[in-house]
Amino acid sequence: MEEWTARAQKSVENNRDDLARTALKARAELEQALHSAADESKNLDARVTQLEFDMAQLKTKLAEAKAKLKEISTRHAPTGKARAAYSEQEVSPAERKIRRAMGRFDRLQSQVERLEARVRSYEVGGEAINAWVAEETAADPAIEEELQKLKNRIAPEVPKVEVQADTDSEA
Repeated sequence: MEEWTARAQKSVENNRDDLARTALKARAELEQALHSAADESKNLDARVTQLEFDMAQLKTKLAEAKAKLKEISTRHAPTGKARAAYSEQEVSPAERKIRRAMGRFDRLQSQVERLEARVRSYEVGGEAINAWVAEETAADPAIEEELQKLKNRIAPEVPKVEVQADTDSEA
């Protein structure tokens, strides 16, 4: 943004208002992109924090479910011939519930991993901006106002060259 401001100042010094407008517009677009990226970053941080909290809760529930499953399986573990008969029996409703919970946890974990990968690959800044391409659009009042302020600030600094008529040559 400082580079675009410097370019705008240089353009004003060289009496190139068109280039100064373009530079100020590019700076304004960069400023807007910066604010947009900062807002998006805050939103993503909040979402990641919430997902981490949810994941911690699910891990706790999963650990509890695994402990219950282990307790149930050790308490009701069949031996010998009963083991073969047990494997053919239908799965208990509690075990089905635990399996569903574990499946949901796996899906949530993969969703979090995809989100993390997406965040890592997220490009801040989007498309490259070519500010030197002149666009025929209506003048932006904010840019015009900033250009006028820039002119007023630079005007006292730029020495004005006065053209004096050479009166000695006529005499």
